[in-house]
Amino acid sequence: RFASAADSAPGFDAVTQSQQAAPQPQQTAQLPVPPQPPAGASSGGARGIYDASYQSFVRNDLAGAEQGFRNFVSSYPDDPLATNAWYWLGRTYFDRQNYEQAAKAFLAGYKLNKKSAIAPDSLLHLGLSLARLGEKEAACSTLSAVPRQYPGSPAQLRQTASDTMKKVCC
Repeated sequence: RFASAADSAPGFDAVTQSQQAAPQPQQTAQLPVPPQPPAGASSGGARGIYDASYQSFVRNDLAGAEQGFRNFVSSYPDDPLATNAWYWLGRTYFDRQNYEQAAKAFLAGYKLNKKSAIAPDSLLHLGLSLARLGEKEAACSTLSAVPRQYPGSPAQLRQTASDTMKKVCC
């Protein structure tokens, strides 16, 4: 029903909560490391919100991390960390099995900067979210794009995409 999410998933917003699949154990690649601030950077402003939100995620305060990252992407949409913030926002949803919101966040971050260091993770998690929503065609298309678009991405990330494609019967 969806075009490839790797091609910006036209019609993605039509997914509804009622389409969510039963919760499955989380399969995810190793957590990407957030970029480090430049020497002498202030802990306030955009970086301060980002860092506090990331620390909330690390402490498994997913609601706090969600609030912080949502605040970040709405307040600083053009900040260099916005792509990462969208990814982590998606993870707050994904880890709480809210796959529709997760997919929307992963797609937003992916579309913002397809060349960012976190883009392969965003695309993978978009595909995982779509699979959990039962959107097989979109999930398969998205997951198959991971190794094609990012052949130099970590092997574990590419393997997770491959393993999920097998489970979804792509």
